[in-house]
Amino acid sequence: MADPSEGSAGRRVPPEHPSPTRQDVPPPPPPRDRSADEWDGLSESAAYREIGEWPLATEISEACERPAPDSRVRALLDVAEAQGHEPVAHWYAELRRHGQQAG
Repeated sequence: MADPSEGSAGRRVPPEHPSPTRQDVPPPPPPRDRSADEWDGLSESAAYREIGEWPLATEISEACERPAPDSRVRALLDVAEAQGHEPVAHWYAELRRHGQQAG
């Protein structure tokens, strides 16, 4: 039986589109390094959220002489943007002192 890749004179006819060999195929790219998207375990969005909360958190820490929980700082952030960080921090400190005294 004749080889289909041979021409009528018995010469090999090169294929129009040679199939790639294993050496021609590049290896797949390595998995994406996600460490560039995180800083010390924080995602980029969490880092920017903390940067936005930092001024109010600092004011509260100074007014209360200890830091407030992140969730409370986040809850007060919109009010602090409208009223100012210092007045909101002092209000929070007073409310916290009242809560501690009332038990």
